[in-house]
Amino acid sequence: MTEQLDSVAALARGQGQLLPGSFRSVVFEADARVRFHDHADLAGACRHADDAASERWDGIVLAYVVDHEFSVVYAGKHYAERG
Repeated sequence: MTEQLDSVAALARGQGQLLPGSFRSVVFEADARVRFHDHADLAGACRHADDAASERWDGIVLAYVVDHEFSVVYAGKHYAERG
């Protein structure tokens, strides 16, 4: 799992720096595309990751959130898996 999270961080870092206090979502689509979106706050980033993880029409979607230091701070959860 650590290698996977290191890869997430490296991909996020490759998209450029983040301002302190901001976050970036990293979404691995079922068709092998990777999407990035920057967020001003953690709550918005987590909502985006959960939305992305809930889009399972074509397969499993993985979504993560990194902070401005490129540490993975959240993994998106499908709405059906949240309690």
